[in-house]
Amino acid sequence: MLKAAGLGVGAGMLSGLAATAAQAEGPAAAVPAAANAEVWSNEYWTKKGDINLYIYRKARRRAGRRRAARRPILFMVHGSSNSSRTSYDLQVPGAKAEYSMMNVFARNGFDVWTMDHEGYGFSLAPARGNSDIKSGGR
Repeated sequence: MLKAAGLGVGAGMLSGLAATAAQAEGPAAAVPAAANAEVWSNEYWTKKGDINLYIYRKARRRAGRRRAARRPILFMVHGSSNSSRTSYDLQVPGAKAEYSMMNVFARNGFDVWTMDHEGYGFSLAPARGNSDIKSGGR
């Protein structure tokens, strides 16, 4: 039952994103006001023991405010062999479509965070090698 509910939620989110992408790609389609909202980003660092881990954040700026107000948080974790920035914040200059999942979610009201596990992207690698599945949840 939970598996089916998860699939339903995932399908609903994807259909909403597909609709947003279709609106952005259609030549005569009107772009929603939220799609033009300014998205800001910032980089952070934290520690896992003595290893520095890279964290990246994007959110939509609200008029008259320097910081984003409270909004739902979306924390995305990269898969193996990729960094978080190339997985979720892909920038393609001159592209007609939006390739940054972080931008899409930020424009739709989420406070979007991602990080590089140890040994990936900008995070440092421990002497024992990259993070594995077992240690990734700690």
